[in-house]
Amino acid sequence: MSKTLLGLSVILVMGATFVACSSTSTTNNVAGDTDAGGDSDTPMWDGGDTDAALADAGFKANTWTWIDVPGAKCRDGSSTGIGVNLSPGSTKTVMFLEGGGACFNSATCDQNPSKFSGADFKAYVGMGGPAGSGGGKSGTSFGILARADTKNPVRDWNMIYVPYCTGDIHGGNNLAGMVSGVSGTQQFVGRSNVKLALEQTKTLVPATDKVLLTGASGGGFGALMAYDQVATFWGAVPVTMIDDSGPPMADPFLPSCMQTLVATLWGLDKSVLADCGADCQGDGGAIDTAHWGINAVKHLAKKYPDRVLGLVESTGDLTISSFFGFGAANCTSFQPVLEPDFTSGLLDIRAELAFDKNFGTFYFGGADHQAHTSYENALDTRMSTDAMDGGAPVSLVDWTTQMVNGTVTNVGP
Repeated sequence: MSKTLLGLSVILVMGATFVACSSTSTTNNVAGDTDAGGDSDTPMWDGGDTDAALADAGFKANTWTWIDVPGAKCRDGSSTGIGVNLSPGSTKTVMFLEGGGACFNSATCDQNPSKFSGADFKAYVGMGGPAGSGGGKSGTSFGILARADTKNPVRDWNMIYVPYCTGDIHGGNNLAGMVSGVSGTQQFVGRSNVKLALEQTKTLVPATDKVLLTGASGGGFGALMAYDQVATFWGAVPVTMIDDSGPPMADPFLPSCMQTLVATLWGLDKSVLADCGADCQGDGGAIDTAHWGINAVKHLAKKYPDRVLGLVESTGDLTISSFFGFGAANCTSFQPVLEPDFTSGLLDIRAELAFDKNFGTFYFGGADHQAHTSYENALDTRMSTDAMDGGAPVSLVDWTTQMVNGTVTNVGP
């Protein structure tokens, strides 16, 4: 491996959100390390105001439980599921899509998890403190999933955790993916997994009346890719989307050759680009795989003009700028995107979506990757780099709260 790719591998590991790997799959109550969760096709509870309904269904309130989801697969063909943390009395649900890189060449696939089981989830939740307690740096008690943070606007919502083991930013539809330098067939089935997670979620909390779809890194891109699918599934239920560190940049910031590469490999023409219709087509009506990222998001803004959509990103995200670097020299070289160019790409996103008054952005300075999923047991309190129109800088906590409550703003450079 070249020094460049070796350096990128370190970056990718840092950005992979510490997802553990194991081949064992179980259904269990993570906090108590006992069987719980019930059968995946059994109706659970309707958002009642007591713990009794949860207990009857095999759940403990405000505690993470793993559920094996029949049919959900990772890219190596192994089975997977979802994490569930239900809050008595709540009729609101946050669906969090995990990140962990992407799989489109030997270097990136090597750092992207190809499997994720109940045992992996148990280890993930248990990182640094009691599961679900908010008392340590637990994998699922940080950031937007932190119940202990009184400033977190979704702290008392039902929480659904969708792991990431498909390498396709949760949007792929290609059962027979072949990647040079990677052994075996790669099953890019992120779209199917999201569908199954939605069906399971509605079984668990059928009375849901508001949804926040969010995710970080690969899951941030995933929130954009899955939005139409999620919004269509919930129908009249309003779905807010916040993408953390998954910027849908246009060419040349995200080179068109790279957009075509991943769209073809992951089968996006049979998923998000099929949903996008004419908004993602070029001359002659063919799907425009070279510019699908920004086109797909503009399509969402036009199709859902009353829905709140948001992007959180640093002006020099070291991880994402490195991923985009594989597009250098028409995808024949590797050169990370420099911060001034990356910032220009972020401003271009804002300009492209300026027609949508319900698309908001929170941009902050530096090279950090991920903010909503910082490894602290609270929603990140960082401030925007500066404010537009001479206003005072805004905290991420306040911006997120405003977005969840329907007030859309753009802060940062």
